[in-house]
Amino acid sequence: MSGYWLTLRDAVDPRWFSALERLAESLAADGRLPRIDPDDFMYAARVTREELPVLHVYRNAFTRKCLNVDEGLRLWRFVGGSELEGYRLIEKPAEALDRAEIARANLLAAHTRRASAAAPAGRGAHALTTETEGPDAEADGLEEDVELAPV
Repeated sequence: MSGYWLTLRDAVDPRWFSALERLAESLAADGRLPRIDPDDFMYAARVTREELPVLHVYRNAFTRKCLNVDEGLRLWRFVGGSELEGYRLIEKPAEALDRAEIARANLLAAHTRRASAAAPAGRGAHALTTETEGPDAEADGLEEDVELAPV
């Protein structure tokens, strides 16, 4: 197994996002799992493994957690250590999305300029969130728009 972790000076090839984009489309078609917005991810690494598809490591800009996707759209987790060096297959997509905290990332993304610009007129960015908010949303005051005084 060999991997190359990008530095800030490295150029990113847009084709490297293909696996993430296809995964996002596949999960959106299912509808039962949190959505993945490829624009919320940075390309972190490319890992080559003997007799396995290339593995792409994407880091979520909001949670800083990684989502590891191979070119066959399988999801992996890093296990590391001297005896278990490498990555192990994750059988259920929900587990990989939980590990990368995608539902939390989507809540954070709803508070960005990009999301608020896309919100319906007169609604805050939180209007774009989904049912992944959970039962605490009302207690946190997310159910109401808040008017701010002009500065």
